[in-house]
Amino acid sequence: MSRGGMNDWSSQVRRSARTADRLAAVLSLSDDELRGIDAARANGFPALVPPHYLSLIDPDDPADPMRIQCIPSVRETVAAPLELDDSLAEERHTVAPDLVRRYPDRVLLLATDRCSIHCRHCTRRRRVGRSGPRAVPSLEPTFRWIEDHRDVREVLVSGGDPLVAPDRWIEAVLRRIRRIGHVELIRVGSRVPVTMPRRVTPSLCRILRRAAPLFLTTHFNHPRELSPAAVAACDALADAGIPVVNQAVLLRGVNDGAGVQAELSRALLRARVRPYYLMQCDAVTGTSHLRVPVRRGLEIMEALRRTTTGLGIPAYVLDLPGGAGKVVLDRSSMIRREGDALVLRSPGGGEVRYPDPLDRCR
Repeated sequence: MSRGGMNDWSSQVRRSARTADRLAAVLSLSDDELRGIDAARANGFPALVPPHYLSLIDPDDPADPMRIQCIPSVRETVAAPLELDDSLAEERHTVAPDLVRRYPDRVLLLATDRCSIHCRHCTRRRRVGRSGPRAVPSLEPTFRWIEDHRDVREVLVSGGDPLVAPDRWIEAVLRRIRRIGHVELIRVGSRVPVTMPRRVTPSLCRILRRAAPLFLTTHFNHPRELSPAAVAACDALADAGIPVVNQAVLLRGVNDGAGVQAELSRALLRARVRPYYLMQCDAVTGTSHLRVPVRRGLEIMEALRRTTTGLGIPAYVLDLPGGAGKVVLDRSSMIRREGDALVLRSPGGGEVRYPDPLDRCR
């Protein structure tokens, strides 16, 4: 296609829908969505939908699973009990500029605030979209911190979405990490195979391959997101020798059923992507309408085990509020219920409360 067409990923960035007028040109917006779009802009986390992902949405169905994920709702203005802007306490665990350490052997590098799409369940909505990729020289104090801490064996490069940045920036960041001898593994967290698959170019694949061992963690939530273009992107990564795993989030009205989860797992495996995590939605301010009761999640996992190959069964996990770490959600991780909250056992043996209203179980 010509410059500016669907094959030009930089054009996709420029042509992303950000306003009610732009979205209304494609979708029949409800009053709730119109008010939600205005509120989201006022609250600093506006709508952002790239053309490819917008093309996946049924324009006339307000309950379309892709639509729920990216079109703001006025319900985002409601702060439910136990919700926090920084639910995982990343700011408290920041040890160097844009570097979060919550585990002894790995760190999270938030190298950019820019993303390909503004997911309405975003954990980092407090900071996404505020700027862009950090200049690589300005990250040098962070790289030196990693060099000084030889117990760090893994670096997760995330943001935002680092693969929205130019190739030269990605290559410079990965090369600098690879110069740190005790870092054994790099992970890159990106949703571009889902939202902007044309970004997965031969050049990008070569850059990622040269940083091996490197895993790419992507974020498909619904089988319809595995469009032909998305599958082609996953194929390109696999053919380049880059292992791809998927981290889905359990979302109300999107994938909160055993059937859709089984279909998602099968579609991922066909695309050579390993279902890795099914995440319980973080308790981020304004996301209560998207969270699914833990009891429902456990039922889905039990059904998956009866119908799906072991390769297609993700771990059902919750990243505990307050930065207490991840736990696999099963009966052994739950200590008791206190009203509309579950009390769970953290990896360190403590107790952490997570919002899980009973009246939302179905």
